[in-house]
Order: sequence, then structure tokens, then C-alpha cells
Amino acid sequence: MSKQFRGVLTIGILLLVSACATKQVKEEPVVSNFLKEKVHAVDDLMLIGSQPKPMDMAALKEAGIKHVVSFRTPEEMQDLDFDQQALLNELGIQYSSIPMGGNDYPYTRKQLTALSEILSGESEKILLHCGSGYRASAVAVAWLIENQGMPVDEALQHAQGWWPSPLEKVMEREFTLVPK
Repeated sequence: MSKQFRGVLTIGILLLVSACATKQVKEEPVVSNFLKEKVHAVDDLMLIGSQPKPMDMAALKEAGIKHVVSFRTPEEMQDLDFDQQALLNELGIQYSSIPMGGNDYPYTRKQLTALSEILSGESEKILLHCGSGYRASAVAVAWLIENQGMPVDEALQHAQGWWPSPLEKVMEREFTLVPK
């Protein structure tokens, strides 16, 4: 056996042994921070958030959310790289869509009425969402004012609503905030 061949063989054996001896690193499962970072609790049952990702769906179930209402338009939902409704249905979470936004789905009282109908029979945790939480928050604030008799400023604090345009359109009236 030539000296050069023995050297190559030795290096090959060392590489093989070191590869076999390498500690296998177990990949940790990715934990969703969606509920901590992207969701706001309006009360014990109503939550508002942005668009959940597929990895967030199990966290919704673990948190006891039984119903998800999306205010995204059909076009927005088609742009996702997953089927939210199918994923939620697999987990036993009910899904409803109340499209809101753009020219085809303007902000109107219809969204408030649709949410009121859903919430009238709801006694378990529900997540309202859109892309960022903006539209969901506007309708939640309107619902608190209309159905809970909550003053506007208090409802805005509960739902962290954005002011004023979407709320005024959904409520079909103008509001004026007076600084304290």
C-alpha cells in the first residue's frame, strides 16, 4: 500500500468516525407566540388579533378558542399559502367569514349585524381577526357600544380600536372625542 493511499484512507476513516460520533441535535418544536404577541383580550371570551399562521392554530385550540371570525376578504384569504378554514375545522374550531375591506366589501353596518348575530349565541372564546387586527377591532368596538351600551372611550380602551374612520362607517355615525 502506498504511503499516499494510507494517508487518504486514514483521513477518510477519521472523517467517517467523526461523522458517526457527532451528537444528533434534536430539533425543538416551534412554539407559537401568536396569543402573546398578536392577540388582545377584549374580555374573557372575545379576542382580537391579526392573521394567524398555520403554526398558530394549535395554540388557538389550547387557549380554548372555539370560534374564529375573519374579516378578511375572499381575495385576501386566497392569497394565503394555507386553507385557514380547513385547518380550523380539523381542530374542531368553528370558522365564520365576514368580509370587510376594499370596494367590494365596504365598511358598513352589515358587518356589525353579522357579528352581533354570531355573538348572540356564543358562550365560548372567540377570536376576531383580519390582516392586522384593524378591521376586527373596529367591529368589536362598534359591538361593545351597540350591544353592551359601553361608552365610546371605554370601548376603545377595551378593544384597542383604531380611530375614527372604520368605527364611524360601521356605526354609520360620527364621533367626537373630547380630551379630559
